[in-house]
Amino acid sequence: MTEAAVPDPASLPTPLSDAAGAPRSALPARPLWAAAGGLAALACVAHYLLVDVPNRLQQLDWHRQIVTNTGYYPDQYRILTYALAEGLIRLGVPFTLAHELLRFGFTAGALVLLTRWLEVWLPRPWPGIGLLMAALVLPSTYLFYHLQPTDPLNWLIFCAAFLLLERGRDWALVPLVAFGTLNRETVLLLPVLQALVRWGRQPVRRWLPVTLSALAAGFAVYFGLRLVLGPHPPYVSESLRHYWRRNLHDLRIWWQLPIFFNLTLLFGWWRFSRRPEFLRRAALMVPLFLAIYVSVGYLVETRYLLPLLPVTLPLTLLGLREWLVARSTGSR
Repeated sequence: MTEAAVPDPASLPTPLSDAAGAPRSALPARPLWAAAGGLAALACVAHYLLVDVPNRLQQLDWHRQIVTNTGYYPDQYRILTYALAEGLIRLGVPFTLAHELLRFGFTAGALVLLTRWLEVWLPRPWPGIGLLMAALVLPSTYLFYHLQPTDPLNWLIFCAAFLLLERGRDWALVPLVAFGTLNRETVLLLPVLQALVRWGRQPVRRWLPVTLSALAAGFAVYFGLRLVLGPHPPYVSESLRHYWRRNLHDLRIWWQLPIFFNLTLLFGWWRFSRRPEFLRRAALMVPLFLAIYVSVGYLVETRYLLPLLPVTLPLTLLGLREWLVARSTGSR
């Protein structure tokens, strides 16, 4: 008897953005939200223990400075999440609970959108595995700071942007970038992402107006905030050499980055040329992100890298899936 044909890893299903095919089976909304909510709640407990409890007095002082426009650059211009928390506080919600409720909601939303994004590229059960992987890495991003409430919403906005681009709704980036800049200026990289994935795939006259409009909207908010709120001194050095030196000599980076990227270091780049073009182009954001935060931030704070998960996670799971198929084929 002849052996049954074993599928070639290269013939594994491709996402709908690169090839036509039947829609993938999506996880039902209620179980997904329940799972994301449970994981987000656990993450908030970890954040409460690791960050809120030991830094409560610093948090109160920092929040007060931001909402009274006496804070430091750049956080003074990242007003959205602080304003939302202040609104809850004025409704009678305790300070820490107000910030954790926002963290819970934004984290749960980001996990749901990230799972929907993984469903574009992978069949079950891989999106669920990706959901767990993202949740497991979150506690490692809650280290080495006392109050950084803008990161969960920033992550959620990036997840939403990836889904919008995959669905061809590029113009939605314009209000999304304007809105996101009220929270954190990192979203100004989203027009760059849009240009990376559209360049050569669409006529320039189709994608370039979106890129320029999104950049204009984001920078209008960016400079508008500085005009309205006035100048504020930085709370750390703005010298590139300061950040380069700190990042070069901080040995904690050598265990923080492997914890964050984990299986991506093994499978994210394995047979990279086989991956869908959208993800290969989007992966150019990874060195760009690292270069930026080596120069203006501390890489030991891996919270900066959460917006990269929509790139690294599908690449990792696709690589791992193909590796398992190849290993199974080789053992027969």
